[in-house]
Amino acid sequence: MKRLLILLAFISSYGFSLFSSEGRAIFVLFDTSGSTKEDRNFYWKVFKKSILADIRRGDVIGLGEITSNSLSSCVVEAEFAYGWNENPFIVKKKQEEAKRTLRQKAKEFLFGNKEARSTDIFNAAYIAEEFFKDHPQAKKILVLMSDMVQTLDYNFNRRKFFSQEEINEIIDRERVKKGLPDLRGVEVYVIGARSSDPTKVFRLKRFWAAYFSKCGASLRWRTSRQESFKFD
Repeated sequence: MKRLLILLAFISSYGFSLFSSEGRAIFVLFDTSGSTKEDRNFYWKVFKKSILADIRRGDVIGLGEITSNSLSSCVVEAEFAYGWNENPFIVKKKQEEAKRTLRQKAKEFLFGNKEARSTDIFNAAYIAEEFFKDHPQAKKILVLMSDMVQTLDYNFNRRKFFSQEEINEIIDRERVKKGLPDLRGVEVYVIGARSSDPTKVFRLKRFWAAYFSKCGASLRWRTSRQESFKFD
């Protein structure tokens, strides 16, 4: 996993960085598999209107990809930490520079020439785990812009229904491989997972609710096409 850090951390007049423990650590994963191609513009609008437009003092924003090899994807991170007594004009300029870089990287993820051959959500969750480990005091929010159809190792498209036994079997297999990611206290938002078949959405939501619960997280599933929303 490659990592790019964009640090907006001003030093206060007391000589230390005033990072707010009340800030949020928001990690956004963009699904770049072929099945999400028609949803990329929607993902982009949600990112601009619901995340970039709502960055607050103390926030840390991370971006990554859900690909066929999620563990090797690049992670971009920007910290918006600064003292209350800093020059507001300098703060605004630095904020805009960081936001510009985040916009650029999000566009590269969503509209670049590469397209993942399969979808690996399970390994992408380990990237999120590493991100949140670095920000233990922050409110943790994971945003998955994805159709939530895992196809690497398990083809969720071929499953007509997830029985509780199937759910337990898959989760147990993942646990045996290398343990489930530690996402305790994380609020997981799924954005844009929709289908003309409502039973497909139901079974995917059922599975992922069970999976993230086992990881210690809570799931919020948004099927609405509303581009702007607030985190709970």
